[in-house]
Amino acid sequence: MSWKLKLRNVWGLLVLISNNWEQIKIGELCDITMGQSPKSKYYNSSGEGMPFLQGTRTFGDKYPEFDTWTSYVTKEATAGDVIMSVRAPVGNVNITPLDMCLGRGVCGLRHKEGNQEFLYYLLQYNKEKLVSRENGTIFGSVNKKDIANLEVNVPPLAEQRKIGKTLATIDNRIAINKKINHHLVQIAEAIYSSIKPATFVRLSDIMTVSYGKDHKNLEEGIIPCYGSGGIMRYVNKSLYRGESVLIPRKGSLQNVLYINENFWTLDTMFFTKMKIPNLAKYAYFYVKSLDLVNMNVGSAVPSMTTAVLNSLEMPLPTSEQLVEFEEKVRALFMKIDLNNQENKNLFTIRATLLPQLMSREVSIVD
Repeated sequence: MSWKLKLRNVWGLLVLISNNWEQIKIGELCDITMGQSPKSKYYNSSGEGMPFLQGTRTFGDKYPEFDTWTSYVTKEATAGDVIMSVRAPVGNVNITPLDMCLGRGVCGLRHKEGNQEFLYYLLQYNKEKLVSRENGTIFGSVNKKDIANLEVNVPPLAEQRKIGKTLATIDNRIAINKKINHHLVQIAEAIYSSIKPATFVRLSDIMTVSYGKDHKNLEEGIIPCYGSGGIMRYVNKSLYRGESVLIPRKGSLQNVLYINENFWTLDTMFFTKMKIPNLAKYAYFYVKSLDLVNMNVGSAVPSMTTAVLNSLEMPLPTSEQLVEFEEKVRALFMKIDLNNQENKNLFTIRATLLPQLMSREVSIVD
């Protein structure tokens, strides 16, 4: 069965819900383990001991990445537990794929009946209710009592499992598409690396680096608006249309993006206009290969300037080499675009379905 048919079946299972839900406190539904950070002398980045999370810095879409380990374990979460931030930003959730050590900025939650997927989505849905319980003065925070006393509506266990499985199926497809795109980019990058450039030119000779603009007066729409962290919102106007390499101006300097659509960028993200044909994809891999973090000119906030970028000496292939490169990678980028479009649609479906399921508007039945 194809994904589209599966997705259609998911929607086909939605019917009006019965009144067999009950209101309980989170503490009745799951066990809560508050984090406690070991002393920093036990931290390492070489994989010794147990993976360690202090906060949300390495949270992913659903699963965190780990770049810190600790040889001394204080509080522990088991693989599959929901990990939630208890300090600003309060309420962000992931599921840990590994046994890990909980730092003071997070807690671990384990469904008493093992239904972790449902618990993950339930906490997402009730995030605003939890945030309203913040008691910090400068930085919002919640404690174990705040979390345990959070009142939520839950269906019988069998329906909890169905809800968790349905939403997880959508998220799993999104994750698969992202993994495929990652491999496609690696293939294109290998082709890029095989090119022997003919000469070196200043970056300003072959592309124009332009500033993004304020978005506050724009209305909601369908055009992506990019900041240095990625898509921030969707707006009704575009700043530029076509191929462009987006380069962070402030913040996450390594988050270089290739775009080929209508888009808007904030003032934290440069966009570029190519001066010669068939350059954009090649330029993307060149800029992506740079250590932009070490070119940082900021103090408190990592920053980049047009002067730094324009002065870069960029390797430039011949026009024939650029045409050949474009022909080799075009199909790869088309597949990436298709996967991104499918993910965009899946995000929309999931964003619609999650509150409908959790608010009892609809249910999943056999």
